[in-house]
Amino acid sequence: GCAVVTGVGAVLNTAKVQPGSSVAVVGIGGVGLNVIQGAVLANATTIIAIDLIDSKLELAKKFGATHTINPGKENYQEIINNITGGIGVDYSFEVIGTPKTSQMAFEIIRRGGAAVMVGIAGAQDTIPLPLPQVSGMEKRILGCYYGSANFMTDLKILLDLYKKGRIKVMELITKHYSLKEINKGFEDLKSGGNARGVIRY
Repeated sequence: GCAVVTGVGAVLNTAKVQPGSSVAVVGIGGVGLNVIQGAVLANATTIIAIDLIDSKLELAKKFGATHTINPGKENYQEIINNITGGIGVDYSFEVIGTPKTSQMAFEIIRRGGAAVMVGIAGAQDTIPLPLPQVSGMEKRILGCYYGSANFMTDLKILLDLYKKGRIKVMELITKHYSLKEINKGFEDLKSGGNARGVIRY
């Protein structure tokens, strides 16, 4: 429910990504994978997955990412400049909720680009905002809660897309846990050991 609605909705409802656009996704968990799926549905032609865990980057390719970056091992700004011809991406999506990754999402967008904040940050978290880039470069920050969804219509649309094979749902589940293993599930979530864990009775 949350991951698909939030991720796909962030692309289609909040950002309204245009065909042929370049997109970067910072954080490849359950929601981040669905941002990638949303970008595919929106016909973005460049979809860059950014994460510190290589196995998640490999999974991102299966969901439609055209490029991957591990910022713990690579210079993400240099790679994005190479991919975009030095201008930055049209849209970035921050899907973790930390000041560092939010700042990254803002840095990598082009003049006139939009950084969409999807991750839920701490109540006291802030980022320094370079105001000349906001006005002089017309960079935008968009807030996104639950994919800006209209539940009266969006859930039916997503179910129809799933039935037609245009979005993956079962493939999001990387591990199943029994109720006795619930603490292990939370440990794996924290360490990045799964993309989307499901508790089974």
